[in-house]
Amino acid sequence: MGLIKLTLLVFLYHHLLWQDSLLKGHSNLVGASNSVPLGNDGSGSNGTMTQDDGSGSNATTTRDDGSGSNGTTTRDDGSGSNGTTTQDDGSGSNATTTQDDGSGSNATTTQDDGSGSNATTTQDDGSGSNATTTQDDGSGSNATTTQDDGSGSNATTTQDDGSGSNGTTTQDDGSGSNATTTQDDGSGSNGTTTQDDGSGSNGTTTQDDGSGSNGTTTLDDGSGSNGTTTLDDGSGSNGTTTLDDGSGSTAATTLDDGSGSTAATTLDDGSGSTAATTLDDGSGSTAATTQDDGSGSTAATTQDDGSGSTAATTQDDGSGSTVTTTLDDGSGSVNSTKSPSEYVSGAV
Repeated sequence: MGLIKLTLLVFLYHHLLWQDSLLKGHSNLVGASNSVPLGNDGSGSNGTMTQDDGSGSNATTTRDDGSGSNGTTTRDDGSGSNGTTTQDDGSGSNATTTQDDGSGSNATTTQDDGSGSNATTTQDDGSGSNATTTQDDGSGSNATTTQDDGSGSNATTTQDDGSGSNGTTTQDDGSGSNATTTQDDGSGSNGTTTQDDGSGSNGTTTQDDGSGSNGTTTLDDGSGSNGTTTLDDGSGSNGTTTLDDGSGSTAATTLDDGSGSTAATTLDDGSGSTAATTLDDGSGSTAATTQDDGSGSTAATTQDDGSGSTAATTQDDGSGSTVTTTLDDGSGSVNSTKSPSEYVSGAV
């Protein structure tokens, strides 16, 4: 009898130990499940996307974290009267893209971060009365492109960064009453191209940088009452070409740089009452050519440099009442030709 009681006590003891181990194991599992963090942490390598609804009068703002390797995309809805602002983080290797809706009266602004190796693109909508401004960062190796809409009364301004190896292109719309200004950076090895629209009453100005090895080209529109001015840099080995329009009452002026080995050419239009003036540089081995139009009442003046071994040629039109003046250099081996009217009048 005593043996049976001892056996029952041992069995009950082991049974209690087994239940206690089960309870401890369950409590550990519950504690482990409570330790799982909820939400995302405050570090990089995270994607953030915000998509607005399909109606107007909604503001969408997305702010990325303060580290790199993150993508931020904001797409606005398909109606007007909405503001979309995207502010990227303060480090490189991030892409920021903002696409505005297809209607007017919307402002789109994209501000890139303060480092290189980032692409910034802003595409405005297809209507007028919209302002598009793109400001690139302060370092090189970045591409900035601004394409304006296809209507008038819009201002497009592109300001490139202060270093070389960057391309800046501005294409204006196909109508009048628009101002297009392109200011390149202050270093060499950069191309600047400005193409104006096909109508009158527009001003086009291109100012190149202050160093050599840069090409500057300005094409004016095909109508009158337009001013075209091209200022080249102050060094040699640069080509400057100005093509005026095919009508009268237009002034074309080309100022070349102050050194040799540079060609300056000015082609005037095919009508009268137009002044074509070419000032060459102050050194030799440079050709200056001025070709006047085929009608009278037009003054063509060519002023050559002050040294020898330089050809100065002036070709007048095929009619009377025109003054042709050629100022040669102060050395020999140069032909000086006078018109028959000068010999008849007794001029020496």
